[in-house]
Amino acid sequence: MKNKIITGVGLILANPIGEIAVVREKTSKPAVGKVAGMFTFPLETVEEGESPEKGTLKRLIREEIGVVTGMKKPRLMAFYSVMPGTVTIVYVARCEGATFRPMAWEEVEAYGWMDPAKLLTMESRRPEVEPVMLDYLHICCHGKRACGSAC
Repeated sequence: MKNKIITGVGLILANPIGEIAVVREKTSKPAVGKVAGMFTFPLETVEEGESPEKGTLKRLIREEIGVVTGMKKPRLMAFYSVMPGTVTIVYVARCEGATFRPMAWEEVEAYGWMDPAKLLTMESRRPEVEPVMLDYLHICCHGKRACGSAC
């Protein structure tokens, strides 16, 4: 039997002052390194028959962020394989504002806006956070702690 690759989609959503949207996991999924209580940028698993960009990304915004105003079109940042058997496709976008009212209440809760460098210091964070945030700070922010950029 062939092992199935689990594909996820993540979104780094930055506000005008350079903070990013952060959620806290409420459920655990050991296969993808997710433990209840972990902090992360919004992430969703691609469902069967769903396109990552047109299906999963739109569902992620609706379910894990809520109302977004003035959001620029999300742009592909990179692909990551942090956990064995998983691939995470990360997009970045900038917005004028967002109201956190996640619909997926059983899976995540809105934590709020946070400096991306601070997310790296959170003791309990998803495995994807470190490589993605380091790349975001390097690629999109040119090493600045807060930039307000979305690549």
